[in-house]
Amino acid sequence: MSGRGTSHGSSCYRTSPDRGFEFRGLCTAKGMSAEHTGRHSEFAFATTNVEEIWKDPGTEAVFVATRHDLHASLVLAALRTGKHVFVEKPLCIRAEELAEIAALVSALGPSCPLLTVGFNRRFAPATRELRRFFDGIVPLSVSHRFSPGPIPPDHWTQDEDVGGGRIVGEACHAIDTCTAIVGSPPVRVFAESVAKVGGLQTTDDRVFITLRHADGSISTSRTRGRGTARRRPSGSRCSGTAGRAVSRAGTGSTSGPGPAPQGLRRQGQGPSGRVRGVPVGLSQGRCVADSVGADLRGDLGVAHGRAQPA
Repeated sequence: MSGRGTSHGSSCYRTSPDRGFEFRGLCTAKGMSAEHTGRHSEFAFATTNVEEIWKDPGTEAVFVATRHDLHASLVLAALRTGKHVFVEKPLCIRAEELAEIAALVSALGPSCPLLTVGFNRRFAPATRELRRFFDGIVPLSVSHRFSPGPIPPDHWTQDEDVGGGRIVGEACHAIDTCTAIVGSPPVRVFAESVAKVGGLQTTDDRVFITLRHADGSISTSRTRGRGTARRRPSGSRCSGTAGRAVSRAGTGSTSGPGPAPQGLRRQGQGPSGRVRGVPVGLSQGRCVADSVGADLRGDLGVAHGRAQPA
């Protein structure tokens, strides 16, 4: 593991003993932090020098949970040393970084290690249920509301050179969720954020994104970072020839404990057309653990699997 992250890294090393893999090395920027977390979470060793991770023959896969500006360089180094990579979103924050990663993947060819990005929301039960309900239905219309909550304007994620801003660094979750539900990659995009007027210091946390997918489907993501999970929960509304389906995260936050989620309301063709509830909420730790576990098992979603050139 490289970096503790703010919540994603800690979620990974809090997974259950039957997770299917063992922790080898932990690398963080601060020695005391690495040593303390390494002992507490039963890592074989802890370090502040990432080269020790790359040179360790016992490390087969790495989990990158650093600040966003370090993702690309760590991914490139890991792939070059033959390590499989699970990197937290985003994969990178600059177009040239993406081009470099794609070029390396292409150069490595069939020998390229597995590269997976931590878009955990595609593994949530509600997302899977929506995909099952609309399996084989084309095209779909998807409306997704993404309410991650407010972040101070001076937070590192708001810095385009460090965090990439909230569209690149966080709204990518909403884009991937829409892509996972539709099951087809985007081919066209239109996006617009609010204007920087009235004393606003950032506009990345209020944006509408519309995608046209390769199969003819359309999806729209409404990102509102100033909302709250209680008043404006995240959720998806889908429609197709099979009917309509709505999922909501309920009144509880998806990143921590809270009241029971409301579940999925399903309408359309079926024995009775009655409302059927399924679990929607997942704690962040469970989502990360599920996606890491799926990565290691090879049981991956639409946009996951062996790295392919962009």
